Amino acid sequence: MNCFHGTIRYKSSVIIIVSLLAFQWMPLQAQTSGSEYLLGSEEKLEMQVHIWGEVRNPGEYRVSYDTDMIELISIAGGPTKDASLNNVQLTRPRIAGDVDQETLKKIAERAGDREISKEFVTQQLKASAREVVVFDVNKYLSNRDSETPPPVLRPGDIVHVKTTKWYRWREFIQALHQVALIASVYAWYLRSK
Repeated sequence: MNCFHGTIRYKSSVIIIVSLLAFQWMPLQAQTSGSEYLLGSEEKLEMQVHIWGEVRNPGEYRVSYDTDMIELISIAGGPTKDASLNNVQLTRPRIAGDVDQETLKKIAERAGDREISKEFVTQQLKASAREVVVFDVNKYLSNRDSETPPPVLRPGDIVHVKTTKWYRWREFIQALHQVALIASVYAWYLRSK
């Protein structure tokens, strides 16, 4: 008889514990369902772009269609300590038929007084087959009211993060030091003969 009552108490305790756990779990499930879920990146268009120079992981990246220059620098691991963010260069291949007024003015100026032929225009368009944009990332990041947003990338764009002047100066000093060392070794060799 005692064994029967013990089994009933045990089963009752298990039922109570399971009910309490289920009660705690239900509100949590109700909170996480609904608008907190996000669509994955598979739903977006993607493109291939390139980043060179002073970033931690330069190379080719596949990014979503609305990625801008600063986001690409972040995706590539961020700038190195020798990066110059004052003049980050974006080189963009021109799309056929994507000729702006400035390009047409330059072609007209180059033609001068001579007649503009089809071959001349084709040659000039090939020469201006890419567009170069320089963007000051430091200015954008330090100025909240910056009116110029970072350029949004297009397929095939190349972003080049250049080195600082200090880095180039340091490289020059190191090269000069090595030349001086070689010259002194050569002078020592000539004296020892």
